[in-house]
Amino acid sequence: MGQAPDSLRDSSNACNAPRLLDQVRATIRGKHYSRRTEKTYIRWIKRFICFTGKRDPAELGRIAAATGAGGAVGKVEDKK
Repeated sequence: MGQAPDSLRDSSNACNAPRLLDQVRATIRGKHYSRRTEKTYIRWIKRFICFTGKRDPAELGRIAAATGAGGAVGKVEDKK
């Protein structure tokens, strides 16, 4: 299996912290959503993670800010 990027492995608290999908599952179950909804949300998240190339979320924020991705959303909303 592939190794996680250094930015994901270095955190000393990372071993004790719940993983992202476990957090999502706990939140969904806490809100009493159906298991099918939980399964669908988890699949969406997994596809997004693969789509973004398994990049660190902080890095994705910097990329969006640098490319002006937030502006594209504003343009779509203005056309309504």
